Amino acid sequence: MKRSTILIGIIMILALFLAACGGSAKKNSGGQTVYSPSWFQDTEDDLFVFANAQGMSRDERIAYDQANGIAMGRVAQEQSTYIRNRLEVHLRSAGYEHEEITQVTDNLTIALAAETIEGIKVINHETQFYKDENVYRCWIQVGIPKSGILRSTESRLQREEALLSGYNAAQARQLMEKELRELEEKERAGMIR
Repeated sequence: MKRSTILIGIIMILALFLAACGGSAKKNSGGQTVYSPSWFQDTEDDLFVFANAQGMSRDERIAYDQANGIAMGRVAQEQSTYIRNRLEVHLRSAGYEHEEITQVTDNLTIALAAETIEGIKVINHETQFYKDENVYRCWIQVGIPKSGILRSTESRLQREEALLSGYNAAQARQLMEKELRELEEKERAGMIR
């Protein structure tokens, strides 16, 4: 009796471990099982802005490059959304009105989108060959550290302070600097990937 209980417990733990480590299989509209890595749906993180993409080709390198190109485009969009959201929060906290917030966030988001933000990297990737289709499928996840985005945003906000009115601009920048310091502390504490 004791052995069977222990054996069942070991089997349950092993099954949970295998389920946690593996990818996820889903059914497509045709009823076929479609694989994707377990991390592929992850888009939220305290330290990174993520984007995921999939590429497919008969050539493995082309599948990777295709997925990487799509993911880079998506992460740029996610970066712009993150910048806009953080600016809106800090400007609203500093007492700006809706019209001012919209104008400032539009101008700064466009200006920052043109700048290169350091730290973009591939977080995860996986490639598999499908014999029945004779193609490689590559899944990729790229990320940008939020601290890098905030650092660039804060720097740009400081340069563009003339667009803003005195005290409120300084207060908004101070709020952003505080958030940046908190992210950098998390990075130093070893929470970075």
